[in-house]
Amino acid sequence: MSISDATALPTDQELEFVTVDPSLADLVAKLDDPVFAIREAAMQQLLGGIVNRRQVCKVLARKDLSPEQRHRLLVCLRDDLLHAPRGAIGISVDPRRWPDEIIIQQLVERLPAIEVLEPGDQITHLDGRPAGTWESFVRSIQARRPGDKVLLTVERLVEPEDTNGQDPAVQRLDFEIVLGSTELLRDPATGQVLRIRRMELARANDAALAVDRFGPRPRLIEFRDRSTPEVESQTPQGG
Repeated sequence: MSISDATALPTDQELEFVTVDPSLADLVAKLDDPVFAIREAAMQQLLGGIVNRRQVCKVLARKDLSPEQRHRLLVCLRDDLLHAPRGAIGISVDPRRWPDEIIIQQLVERLPAIEVLEPGDQITHLDGRPAGTWESFVRSIQARRPGDKVLLTVERLVEPEDTNGQDPAVQRLDFEIVLGSTELLRDPATGQVLRIRRMELARANDAALAVDRFGPRPRLIEFRDRSTPEVESQTPQGG
């Protein structure tokens, strides 16, 4: 689909540092063109190309968008949040056994982790930040697109050459990985693409939050009852 970035929805503070690319600004202007065909063509470009999600949110945070510009951009953002291709590194863990740690149990064929990681590795950081829980880690990875690069920091137990009473040493390693696609994560029993229900619900929630955050604000309109004619106030004159 269209819009790609590392996080689902950037915060207002993060948007302060975002610069909108001129090509995106040009497409946004065309979304309000008097000619319908030009508006449609611009929207199809947004849906069919790769546009940075943070930049789209930066535009949606503006107050000067027309209703049609805002509606069309929200459609593109919502479509991306729900359906954009998802990144994957290709590992499985047992969060019930290690609820607060990401310790690799198995590696998935045809995905990048198998080239550099090993069962038993503990992932501690993602792009220099603590990896968090397994669920938050998966969500961060799947918020990216296949082909995006991530930096993983892992701790690996290394057996000493001389095992004479020595404990294994913990080696800290950094790996830059080019993400594969979740389309390669398949249920071994059915062969279907593996979908994590919590991740699907999180995406739906992000899409709803985007509409609530960037959608048009409701307007309060006051209706007066005109059924009873107004009676002019009369002030007595004299004494």
